[in-house]
Order: sequence, then structure tokens, then C-alpha cells
Amino acid sequence: MVSGPASAPNSWGGHCVMIPGYNETGPVCVTWGRKQQMTWSFFDKYCDEAYAIVDDKDSAKSKLDVAKLVAALNSLK
Repeated sequence: MVSGPASAPNSWGGHCVMIPGYNETGPVCVTWGRKQQMTWSFFDKYCDEAYAIVDDKDSAKSKLDVAKLVAALNSLK
């Protein structure tokens, strides 16, 4: 729900979910034991923090450009 009286951020309390993927519609999260499709507008309105797991950053097989990632994160400040 993105509009209406009950749609204010934090009006329902916080909830932590795992987001293993996304599509054109938005992120797909795992909540209450099942996958749930979010829309991008829902995610933009209600997501107030996010974490990512990054491994093998120093591995020869890694495709992660650490300098580019750091520059992108610094541009958000």
C-alpha cells in the first residue's frame, strides 16, 4: 500500500526482509515464509536502510570493482 491513511512510513512498525532478487516490477523479498513481490514505488517509500553482503573482493575471479563501488557510495552522501 503506497497511498491512503494507513500508508505513512513507520505507521505499521519496522520489518526486516531478505531481498534475493528483483525484476521490472520491483524487488522480490522473503517475508513471513514466502516470496512477496514489491513495487519500486513501495520500496522507495518504505525502505529506510539496506545492507549487502560482498565477498571475494580480493579474489582474482571477482568482478567487483571496489573503487567504483566506493565512489558510488561516496556520491550518495
